[in-house]
Amino acid sequence: MSEKRINVAVCAAGIREESVYENTVDICTELNRHGMKALVFASLSDLYYNDNNARGCAAIFDLPADDRISAVIIMSETFKNGDAVQRIISGAHRRNMPVISVDKRMDGCCNVLYDYADAFEKIVRHLTVDHKCRSINMIAGTKGNPFSDERIEVYKRVLAESGIPFEEKRLAYGDFWDAPAREAVNKFLDSGMPLPDAIVCANDSMAIAVCGVLADRGYRVPQDIIVTGFDGIEQERLHTPRLTTAYRNSKEAAKQAVNAVEEYLKTGIISTEDRLVKYSVVYSQSCGCRPIEYTNVNSLVMLLYRRMKSSEEFTKEMYTMSSEMIDCSSIDEAIRKTEPHLGTLCSDSMMLCLRSSVMNSAPDTRFDVPFRRGEPMLLAMIRGADFRLPMERFALGETPGFASGYQYERSGAIMYLSVNSQENIYGFMAIGFDPEWFKREYLHSFMVEFGKTIDMISSRAMLISANSRLSEINRKLENMYIHDSLTGLLNRPGFYMRLTELYRQRAGRDGYILVASIDMDGLKYINDTFGHSEGDVSIRATAEAIKRSTGESGICARFGGDEFMAVIAADAPGEESITGFEARLRENLDRQNSELRRSYKVAASCGIEFAKISETLDIEHIMKLADDKMYVCKARNKKRNANRK
Repeated sequence: MSEKRINVAVCAAGIREESVYENTVDICTELNRHGMKALVFASLSDLYYNDNNARGCAAIFDLPADDRISAVIIMSETFKNGDAVQRIISGAHRRNMPVISVDKRMDGCCNVLYDYADAFEKIVRHLTVDHKCRSINMIAGTKGNPFSDERIEVYKRVLAESGIPFEEKRLAYGDFWDAPAREAVNKFLDSGMPLPDAIVCANDSMAIAVCGVLADRGYRVPQDIIVTGFDGIEQERLHTPRLTTAYRNSKEAAKQAVNAVEEYLKTGIISTEDRLVKYSVVYSQSCGCRPIEYTNVNSLVMLLYRRMKSSEEFTKEMYTMSSEMIDCSSIDEAIRKTEPHLGTLCSDSMMLCLRSSVMNSAPDTRFDVPFRRGEPMLLAMIRGADFRLPMERFALGETPGFASGYQYERSGAIMYLSVNSQENIYGFMAIGFDPEWFKREYLHSFMVEFGKTIDMISSRAMLISANSRLSEINRKLENMYIHDSLTGLLNRPGFYMRLTELYRQRAGRDGYILVASIDMDGLKYINDTFGHSEGDVSIRATAEAIKRSTGESGICARFGGDEFMAVIAADAPGEESITGFEARLRENLDRQNSELRRSYKVAASCGIEFAKISETLDIEHIMKLADDKMYVCKARNKKRNANRK
């Protein structure tokens, strides 16, 4: 490789999401077209929760401050944690590297921004001019959100310029979610006002929801009413009718970002003036500009079948690897067992770099600290060239095999991911990032499993070398056994363990017990519509609501899937901790929905049974009674939701 090859860091959070992945690919492609190498520093999480795992994943963003890198492009809007963005920018500025921020204005950066207002104006004006619409309702996003407020102002301005008076009753807020959007359009229809000519929505998720409500109530889109969206999400491509909407021109944004890098390399100056990128507006079926064409069902079935088969193969390979790794006694052995499976699970081109302290984990070793420049590292493995043991030593910030190795030469780009288990950071993966064969959909599961294996082996080494900390490590292992890894709640064994402790504590005392059986509503819909990553988000949100509702003295557990159980003990049946549980659960679910701001609503059905604590109490029978009540509640909720439609 030429010594003059320019390396550019590309930073993105939540890269397992389709839109983030596609935008990253566009930037990498453009850099490669200009003869530059993309080093992609990414997290699989969007860092929304800022929990232990998010902090561990975010450690990778400490790496771009490297002498090999000439500039940093950061997809700022993908980060739901602003501290991580500022850390990247500050690290780059300390080393006098220019930073180009995409899709979010950041101080001290060259900002490449999408011209949302221009695209939304074109859509609204298309309705007033081309379709002669005179009554136009709008479903905005979240009240006070800058993106939503901007689109409201555009809507009002276009109406005024078209001689159409703005009417407050025609404006509603759908919070960028499908459920509030359904509620909003139902209010429009039930208000008694004449059916409007069109409904403009601030995003596609709400537009799809609006189309569904209209269809359920016997209205045709676009024959009876026009509906428009915005943002061009993946679900829109499978929707009938296809929406009149606006798509991000991510390829143009990539060009603008790379042009900024080139200008800096030529002049030594980075401009801080905004660079605006136009959205691509598509006038489609939902406004009548294109005839409706129905989706080929056979092609969809085949697509789903192929995805199912691919998932089955991945699951089988992952199970085999996990079974082989579980009894490994050393990092060396684990790497040897992992290597044959990498081509199926992850990539054919990759390097594993570990902190040197991982190999000899002393009792006082800490892994919950950020990477630091000059930190001793080990190049543990190169897939695609050779398998290296013993491991090659290097200092972080130097170049072990990156500049001259097999992988670096042949990959269009390299993606760096943190190897961590929760807050413990063990190193990073450097993966050949070729969109033609990159297995993005499986990468998250692989990285979690690999991080857990390193964590397990490291903990085992500490156990052997430090008898003085035996009790602490045993507690950690026990905690892993009794807790659900996704939510942090107790699992089924942990639930019964805590219940036994509760009985022991209340022995010889009168008291009462509340048993609540809780089941999520609509998890299958969330998984099918938005993907299993969003399903995991909704499960964690439900768990948090149950935990807050149960309180510190109660017991709550995830039994599996979307099933939860909670127990609260009290001295008297009228204590608020028992009587107020159901109301607290509803309040906390609403709070989670408000914090999440997703295009779906997290909801749950709950069944409650009370009993007096005694030696003869059959807890399994009480749980069965609560479960039966929960299913009655679920059937009632399902019927109510169906009636709303």
